[in-house]
Order: sequence, then C-alpha cells, then structure tokens
Amino acid sequence: MAENDLVYRLDEAFARLKISRSEGFRLMKRGALRSYKVGRCRFITHAEVLAFIERHQNDEEAA
Repeated sequence: MAENDLVYRLDEAFARLKISRSEGFRLMKRGALRSYKVGRCRFITHAEVLAFIERHQNDEEAA
C-alpha cells in the first residue's frame, strides 16, 4: 500500500483508519464513510479517508 495511492481496497482503508472490518461496514452503512463499487470490488478513495479523519477530529473537538 503506497502512501500516494488514490484508492484503497476496503481492508487497506480500514487498516489505515485503524478500525475493524465490522466497524468499517457500520460506518459505510451509516454513510459516514463513502465507498464505491467497480464490478465486484469496493473501494474507498484516499480523499475520503482524509475527509473521514478530518470529520472525526472535528467531532471530537466539539464534544
């Protein structure tokens, strides 16, 4: 997994975010983590990973 990859497979994105597979799927179901599908594979963009981290940090600061 290169630092400058534009997209991650789900397992790569979850590892990067340090969340479990089940938590990742919960976040996707809630719409908190957006993904897209190509054929049978699902991906999360690097930009979405960064945006998720930013949103999560803002939520923690507000609490």
